Amino acid sequence: MNNSWIKMNDESYVPVELKGYRDGLRLIIDSDASIAEIESAIKQRLANLGNSLAGTMVRIEQQNQSLSPQDISHFYSLMQQEYGLESLNAGDEIITMSRLTSSSTEKPIQGIPADSPGASVYNEPFSTDKEKAELIRYTLRSGQMERFLEGNIIVLGDVNPGAEVTASGDIIVLGNLRGIAHAGALGNIAAAVVAMNMEPTQLRIGNVITRPPARKRRRKPMMEVARIKQGNVIVEDFEEF
Repeated sequence: MNNSWIKMNDESYVPVELKGYRDGLRLIIDSDASIAEIESAIKQRLANLGNSLAGTMVRIEQQNQSLSPQDISHFYSLMQQEYGLESLNAGDEIITMSRLTSSSTEKPIQGIPADSPGASVYNEPFSTDKEKAELIRYTLRSGQMERFLEGNIIVLGDVNPGAEVTASGDIIVLGNLRGIAHAGALGNIAAAVVAMNMEPTQLRIGNVITRPPARKRRRKPMMEVARIKQGNVIVEDFEEF
């Protein structure tokens, strides 16, 4: 029986997958799918990421070479015009999965594929494996942005109003969080935001957005953690992940 027929009739089958690397995103396409199916899956997948990844570089990779240059150009234009993503090496040859597997030593942060309607996020199980993290050794001031799509971000300082931090994993601020924080930026709703003082202008985990209500500042700073519980972002005293 034809493998393409089996895939197309599998209810769990999706034709696109998103992964994060240091230089940006990879959109992996199963080009056995129709152009309409691929375009629909791209829209569904990227619509859940919001605008916090605008300006991020993205490269298309195929599982085979059946897509034409015109098709690839169309998908790049779609991602740029509707979601603000920039093409990575757009003039270069499109990388195929066989080349990626044989030549790349990078370990990606797994995103989620476009799934059935309503399944727009994933809940990654807790792992004791070592994870990548980027260490920011200074306070982020208004207008500054730090983005790390390979794992977690740790800030040794404050995140001031007007500053923004985005990570595919957790965000840890060893200071005051008063700007924007987006953890689980590729859709992981199990991600968390930890800070010494939690007063963000906007807090986002996966595709859930909130702004904690105003409250009295504590006399003594205490670590707090924000995470999703029963579909809502809850801020509480930090005890453990």
